[in-house]
Amino acid sequence: MKKIEAFVYTSTIYSNCNHLNLPLKEEIIRLPFPADRFTDALKKGDSAMLQELVAYCKPDWPNTYTFSKCLAENVIMDNMLEIPVAIIRPSIVIFTWKQPMPGYVEENSGICALSIGAGKGFIKVFQADPNNRLNMVPVDITANTHVLAAWSVGTKRCASPFVINCTANENLHVKFREFTDMMTQMTLRFPFPKSFEQLSIPIIVTNKYLYYILSAYYHYLPAIVLDGMLRILGKKPRLYSLYRFFDTTMSCLKFFMFTSFEYERKNFEYLGTLIQPEDRKDLSLDFSDVTLSEKSLSVPEGSPFYDWKKDRKSQSERQRIAQNRHRLIKAIQWMFLMTFCLLIYWVFSRIFL
Repeated sequence: MKKIEAFVYTSTIYSNCNHLNLPLKEEIIRLPFPADRFTDALKKGDSAMLQELVAYCKPDWPNTYTFSKCLAENVIMDNMLEIPVAIIRPSIVIFTWKQPMPGYVEENSGICALSIGAGKGFIKVFQADPNNRLNMVPVDITANTHVLAAWSVGTKRCASPFVINCTANENLHVKFREFTDMMTQMTLRFPFPKSFEQLSIPIIVTNKYLYYILSAYYHYLPAIVLDGMLRILGKKPRLYSLYRFFDTTMSCLKFFMFTSFEYERKNFEYLGTLIQPEDRKDLSLDFSDVTLSEKSLSVPEGSPFYDWKKDRKSQSERQRIAQNRHRLIKAIQWMFLMTFCLLIYWVFSRIFL
């Protein structure tokens, strides 16, 4: 690539999240070995050597994704010092702020998938710290950051490698409970198409054993019964497997549900000062006045999963189906509770009477 003018890599703000005692700075933390040793072990399929190398990297990363991002940043540092490089580290990417339209987000993107699952009445229990803060940045701000970073290092306005923490200020650095409450309010006002069940406020618990109990009661008990009914009707059961998939996914995110971070964003703010006046309308990085409550109301207008034409049922008919399903699930849960109480009574009566 002898004529390359700029190389921009999309990393993540959590590439160095294993360093809990430090603010996440706009710098690359080097691994104890050259990155080539890791990539050589990967190419050779030498799992034992790879695990040995990773064991020397302390503190531990919460998952392989964040470690792979740190490794990629080290690969860049080892091999691209003669190329103008920018590394963009977005935090949690959410719906668009302005471009191409306010409120656009795809259904299966990151935290949006959790919001939709709760909004459709499918997810009722989360294991998380309700006071844990989530830092969210609009996707168009992330895109603008990439464009501006390529221009700034390509024209040598910024030194290479230029590391940018693409993060939000306090307005979009919100507690998890505030986020779920806001999404609940939005869904109550604008019900989701293809809703599974009537919406209820999600339960957030920190204790894993309490989560297991509540998850068994609210998720798996109805799923097993409803899957059995689907089998009887000759249809494919899927609810139990969907809840298993949800728990597997959340186990990978558990670290981030209980850990808040502080972020350095000096380079991000400096990049905003380099924008030419004629480009500020289309490439602005100033979203300091954006609030989650304000922008969440633009999601029903801008997001494709809010298109009721895809539901095949009217809004009133869908709400009736969700309410009937809600009654059925409540009946299943109450029957289980009554049976459980009768069983406890029978056991105690045998022992003490």
